[in-house]
Amino acid sequence: MAYGVEAGFELSPRWTFEGSLELYDLYNDSTLEGSFSFSGEKDRGTARFKGVRLGADVVTELWSPTTWFRVRGGFGGGLHIWRMVDPEADTTLETVGSRSETIDFSSTEVFVSARIGPEFRLTSRVSLSLFVHGDYLTGAGTEFAEVIGSSRDHWLVGSAVALRYSFGGVEDRPSDKWQGQVETPVAGRGLDSDGDGVADVEDRCQDTPPGVLVDPFGCALDADGDGIMDGQDHCPGTDVRARG
Repeated sequence: MAYGVEAGFELSPRWTFEGSLELYDLYNDSTLEGSFSFSGEKDRGTARFKGVRLGADVVTELWSPTTWFRVRGGFGGGLHIWRMVDPEADTTLETVGSRSETIDFSSTEVFVSARIGPEFRLTSRVSLSLFVHGDYLTGAGTEFAEVIGSSRDHWLVGSAVALRYSFGGVEDRPSDKWQGQVETPVAGRGLDSDGDGVADVEDRCQDTPPGVLVDPFGCALDADGDGIMDGQDHCPGTDVRARG
C-alpha cells in the first residue's frame, strides 16, 4: 500500500513541475537472497518494505483529443528513504555492507523515474488523474556488499489514482483552442455547431466563421455590401461606390 500528496506549478500551458511525498508499506513474498517481489499479502510476507519517496517530476501534455480528456507523461527523480523490516517483530533486518560488516538493510537512495497516464477534467478546477510510474533505484547512497547490491530488485513499478484541484486563475488549456469551434448547446433548441447563436435545426448557414454577426437564420450579415462580414469589418458603413 502507498499513499501521499502532490503539488505542482505550471511552467507553461503544457509543462508542469510537480513535487510529491509518498509513504510505502509493502510486503515481500520472496526471500532476501532472490529478487524481491512486493505485494500486499501480509500473511505470506518474509520481509516488509517501508519507505518514504520524495520525488520531483516535469510533466507535459502528450495528447488531448477533447477538452475534458488528455494523456500526460513525464520524467524526474528524487530520494527513496527505505528499510527492510521483519514483518512480525517490526525490527530492521540486517545485511552485509561494502566492507563485509553487518549493517541495517536500509538506505537513502537516489532514483530516476518516468510516468504516463490519462487525466479527466471533471470541472474547470477539479480533475481525476490515473497514471503508471516506474522508479529505478540507482544504488547511489547505498553501502551494501556487491552481491547484495546486484541481486536486489532495482525497480519499483506501480499505479496511482489522484484527485487534483487547481488553485489560482483558471484558463482554458491549449487543447481547448486546438479543437477550433466547439459544438455548444443553445438553450432549449439543441446543438449550435458553428457557435453563431442559431441552433442547427434552424441554421441555414451552418459554417459561419467565428465572430461574424448573423441574421435570425444563421447567415452572415454584410450591411455595407463591401464583401466583409459584419463583426469582422473594421470599417462598417463603407460607401458602396468606394473602390480600391
